Amino acid sequence: MRMKTDPPKKLFYALLIISFLMVFSIVAVDAQGGAPILPCTFYGNVTLDGASASVGTEILAKIDNQACGNITVMEEGKYGVAGGFGAKLVVIGTAEDENKIISFYVDGDEAEEKAIWHSGGVNRLDLSVKKSNVFEGDGNVEGDGKISILIVPIVLVIAVAILYVGFRRKGDKW
Repeated sequence: MRMKTDPPKKLFYALLIISFLMVFSIVAVDAQGGAPILPCTFYGNVTLDGASASVGTEILAKIDNQACGNITVMEEGKYGVAGGFGAKLVVIGTAEDENKIISFYVDGDEAEEKAIWHSGGVNRLDLSVKKSNVFEGDGNVEGDGKISILIVPIVLVIAVAILYVGFRRKGDKW
């Protein structure tokens, strides 16, 4: 024979179980540091030396010199798309990253543009990189002088060798 449990007891046990689940859920969220932080996303045009970046170009985002997101150019001159569900450069951050500067790198070269990280931000940002040209400049070479220190003895040795060979051919002695 089956015993009947009166409705108030069932309600009491159901509320007790729900209460325990809620308490443990709150403790679990608090242990993770609160509500999750949404990433900051970017899309836009990208150029290298004024020309559209080619398909396959890598774009990297860094906060405090730590990589926090990347994307590959899939359409010439563009990274990410404006639409709500399209691919974007997703920059992952924490609550501590709020208002920090994001630096962008295109195939390893730093872009001229920077941005500020905000949780949940969706931003259009056109990136441009001017690659350094070896032949640009005023012609002055700066350095630590190590090359010139090595060149002087080498030139002296060559000069002495040439003089020695020249005197030996004439039959003269040193």
